[in-house]
Formats: sequence, structure tokens, C-alpha cells
Amino acid sequence: MEQNRTLIIPRKTRRMGIFAVEIRRNMEIKDIYYIDEDVALMTDVSDLSEYNGAKMDSYVFLACRQGRLQMDINGKSHTVHAETNITFLPNSYIDNILVGVDASIVMLKLSVRIVSDLMREHIDQWNRMIYIYKAYTMPSGKDLEEQMQYYYRLILSKITGAPQPYHREIIRSIIHAILLEMLSNMEAHNLPEEADESQTKVHFNRFLEVLSDTPVKHRPLKYYADKLCLTPKYLSVICRKVSRKSASLWIEEYTNEDIRYHLFNTNLTIKEIAFRLGFDNLSFFGKYVKRHFGHSPSKLRQMARGIN
Repeated sequence: MEQNRTLIIPRKTRRMGIFAVEIRRNMEIKDIYYIDEDVALMTDVSDLSEYNGAKMDSYVFLACRQGRLQMDINGKSHTVHAETNITFLPNSYIDNILVGVDASIVMLKLSVRIVSDLMREHIDQWNRMIYIYKAYTMPSGKDLEEQMQYYYRLILSKITGAPQPYHREIIRSIIHAILLEMLSNMEAHNLPEEADESQTKVHFNRFLEVLSDTPVKHRPLKYYADKLCLTPKYLSVICRKVSRKSASLWIEEYTNEDIRYHLFNTNLTIKEIAFRLGFDNLSFFGKYVKRHFGHSPSKLRQMARGIN
């Protein structure tokens, strides 16, 4: 008789670019973990306990395959039913997690860095859709649910299969497709009615549109307020009310995305990038990058190219 086979790895080692798989007698994979510095894939519902009372430092995409989950996100209660997806945004607070006895999940945790890199061509659309709400829940529908299950099985086959060249790149390509599916699904569904009924949110969405369409984003708050025929103070109030982030922080985040893209994906000199993105001099640009990224522009570029 074939015996059960189990590969067990202590929890503390699961963050070191390895994975653990529990295999049953019938060779059905029950729980799987894939961990590297930017990606974590989990299907064990007990792993949710790690996030109870925690602040998210990454994106977490949770798909409820069956059963029901309940949790508080930023103080607001959310119930997640089967065939429903929920997104935890970076800096979200999760608490009071309740899991049904028959609940089954797929949980994908992605660093801010990899989402920004994979979605750089669509980062403006992504930010507009994903940041409007601190938690975004939406019925997947049968078609999308089947599509997501296909992606899940595809990742599963790549993780459990024999080692192959470009393994890391393949995993990231599948994740890129998942993110595009999510963005497409969000854009296909209307936002909740309350978002459209509020003039405040209309102004906020318009601000994001102007910000994303402005080639040089590193500008004073007054520049954007004037574009919207608002006062800088009122624009800040609007942004904090809708997104819990200041208008200045939004400008910084969009500016940082442009900096990251030009340093990582172009051959422009540091000086050319600085002036293209609206910085008055190279010294100020260097100090800005050091403050926001922890390294000088040249060092950041070297690190990125070394990784690639």
C-alpha cells in the first residue's frame, strides 16, 4: 500500500524562496506555499491567522473558493462569500477574522514593487481603480472564477513540476496575467453607486485623471488645484476623505512610479531623467530619490540592472 508522503518545512523558513507541498495518498495537493521576496501563494486557510490584527505591507488578493469569511478592514466589516475576491491594499489594517468551517481560499501576496513593475504600462488605470477603496470586494462571476482557477492550476503545475529554465520569469508572467484579469474585471463593473453620487469622489477621480495625464508630475499642489478650479486646501480635504491619503502623497507616488520606470527601463542619463521629470537640478533629484528609495539614483539603477 502506498504511504502518505509529506514534505514539512518550518514556518520561519517559508520566506526564503522555497515552497512546501503536502501530498495525500491519492496525490491530490492539499496545501501549497510558494515564497520569494516578492510573491507568496497560499491555500491554507489557517494562514489567515497571521494577518489578524496586522497591518498589510503588501497587496493581498484573496479568492474565496467555497464557504464564507468575515473580517474587519480598516474598521469596516466585510463578508466574503464563495466566488468573491477581496483585495487588501498596502497599509490596510485587518482584524476580527472569522472563517467558516468549510471555507477554502487561494491567497496571493505581492509586494508593492512587483505590482508596480508588472503593471507599469497600466499603472495609472490600476491606481485609479484599486486605490479608491481600501478594500474592494466584487462577485467574480462564473466566467472569471473559471479563468482564475485556470491561472491557479497553471501556477500550481509550474511550482510542483520539474525545475526548468526561466522558472521565476514564468511565474511572474502568470501573475501579470492575473493582475490584468483583475483590472479588466474591475473596469467592466460599475463602482458602487455611492461613489458616483458624491461630488467629492467626482473631484477625486478627476484629480487622479489629471495627475496621470500630466507628463511632469512633480509639481506643486497648487498646479493641480488650479487645473480642477479648486483651492489646494479643498483638494487635500477631498483626497483625505476619499482615499485617506493627502493630495501631496498621491503626487509623490505617481512621481516615484515615473522615477522607477525611467531608472529601470531607459538608458537616459540621471541628469536627463531629473530634468525630464521636473526637478530643477541634479542635486535635488538625488536627495529626493535617496529619501524615497533609500539609495542614490545611480545605485538604484545598478541594483535594478543587477537583479534583472
